[in-house]
Amino acid sequence: MKKVVLSMTALSMLLLVSCQGYKDQIARLQFQNDSIAQVNARISSEFDELLQMMDEIEAGFLQVEQTEAGLSQEDGERLKADIAQIVDILKENQAKLADLEKKYKSRGYTISQLNKTIERLKAENEEKVAMITQLQQELAQRDAQIKELDASVASLNDKVSALSAESAEQQDVISAQDRVLNTVYYTVSKYKDLKANGVIIKGRALQGEVNNALFTEVDLRNLTSIPLNNVKRATILTAHPAGSYTLVKEGKRYTELAITNPAEFWSVSRYLVIRVK
Repeated sequence: MKKVVLSMTALSMLLLVSCQGYKDQIARLQFQNDSIAQVNARISSEFDELLQMMDEIEAGFLQVEQTEAGLSQEDGERLKADIAQIVDILKENQAKLADLEKKYKSRGYTISQLNKTIERLKAENEEKVAMITQLQQELAQRDAQIKELDASVASLNDKVSALSAESAEQQDVISAQDRVLNTVYYTVSKYKDLKANGVIIKGRALQGEVNNALFTEVDLRNLTSIPLNNVKRATILTAHPAGSYTLVKEGKRYTELAITNPAEFWSVSRYLVIRVK
């Protein structure tokens, strides 16, 4: 009986030792499981961060594409402003791509699809930068051409203004010359008045200096007749071709001098002196 009791005691102790070993093993497994869970959580967080960065970069590209769609319909300052906005977005994307690639490589990931996505985003950003750079160069060239054209137009306008001023001056000269060439003078007066005013000297007209204030000044192109006011006698004292005029009478009185050929009439003298009685 004593032997049996000893055997049962030994068995209990063996079971106690075995249970303790299992508990230790379970504890180690739990620790390992917790560590794996922490690693998985860290990796999941890191991937979420990378994915969020890629989403932000993709959103930048979408904004660039939306802005690009309206560039061809814009001009002037609005076009430059939109291009500047695209440049800023591409710079931000470039910085985000550099940060994304740095974080991806520093964590030792070798995920083929993720690596391809990063390379695609880098290539797309470089393509956009090249396109915008070319567009900026074209705009700069266009602006230079516009400035050159503006300078040419300004120069041309100056020349046109100078020519217009010169033409106006020449026109004034021509008009003045035209007035001089077509201006004639006449007087219808009695002998005593003509003599007193020095129009007649020693029985002849216009022998001295002529005072234009004593004459009526008129444009020969507008002069077809001169009224004589029903005088008894009218005598032309200056030289004018006989066939170029007519002294018109009504009854025994002269009513007017009709100039039938103005060019011929005034060809000899620009002054007409008519003595009336």
